[in-house]
Amino acid sequence: MKKINLIVVSILTVFFADAQVAKKVLAEHFTNTKCSICASRNPGLIQNFNNNPDVLHVSVHPSAPYSDCFLNNHNPSENDARTNFYGLYGSTPKLVINGVIQPTSTNFGGATLFNNFTGDMSAISMNSEVLIAGSKLEIEVIVKVEAANSFNTEKLTVFLVEDTVFYDAPNGEKQHYNVFRKALTSEAGDDIVISQTTNDSVIERYSIDINSGWDLERMKVIAILQKSDDKTLIQADESMNAGHNAPAGLSQKKPKFAHQIYPSPASAVLNVEGLTTNFQYEILDSAGNTMQAGENYAGEPINVVQLKSGIHFIRVYNAEQHTVSKFLKE
Repeated sequence: MKKINLIVVSILTVFFADAQVAKKVLAEHFTNTKCSICASRNPGLIQNFNNNPDVLHVSVHPSAPYSDCFLNNHNPSENDARTNFYGLYGSTPKLVINGVIQPTSTNFGGATLFNNFTGDMSAISMNSEVLIAGSKLEIEVIVKVEAANSFNTEKLTVFLVEDTVFYDAPNGEKQHYNVFRKALTSEAGDDIVISQTTNDSVIERYSIDINSGWDLERMKVIAILQKSDDKTLIQADESMNAGHNAPAGLSQKKPKFAHQIYPSPASAVLNVEGLTTNFQYEILDSAGNTMQAGENYAGEPINVVQLKSGIHFIRVYNAEQHTVSKFLKE
């Protein structure tokens, strides 16, 4: 795995609102495919996730109580390391919400399970993206200061998860949700220095070889920012699946172009192949900011030399049709 060096971006504006944003709720669920108690308790938790779609979720499969758990065996050391991070190794199921370990007696299906964690605010926002680029996954995580804060050196953890794994487990569970596959940082998180200056951003980029055991179009990123002293959550984010091209608000109901956009990664130009008419385009960064826009003749490449490195979206459209694609700028 390759990690691209930290980049700090200071965005200066004349007027800005120093305002906190909603803190997301993150549930880390420790389970095992041979655990019969898990099979009896997990359905209530899954129903709770269905009833609370804004809650982020990652399921970790430690090697205890059963070391021959199929989902643990995909990556035993990192599953166990995240479990040990909370001191939970030994039995399942266990639940951590926003970095807080829940009592073993917690009713996973209780309607008030997340009540103590909803409605909280944070001085930090996060945005994450994942892109299929040949034989690799390219990942970008942005941590942005939205308001005054007293944070210092905290912990950023970035996971690759698979949204659904279809596996007929010995305990009777057949669908396994948001399964932890790979850590892109230390399982306990990497140090990240949080600025006290509003609008400052830290951008972390990662590149990792694709594993043949992953369903690529179901892969996504869970990014977790926690306080280094007590592990409580500062903020979290979940990317769209790698197979999904359009960010929120960019999709349209027009028919789609039949086209190909290449190369990715791109260094100087981006080609749009398959169009016979002139078109307009808009290029956005992974945070949804418009970085470049214009009109092009059919067959004419788009100059992207001035774009910063990272994951971008391009929307190509005319009065009747549109399409959205991801690409990586070197």
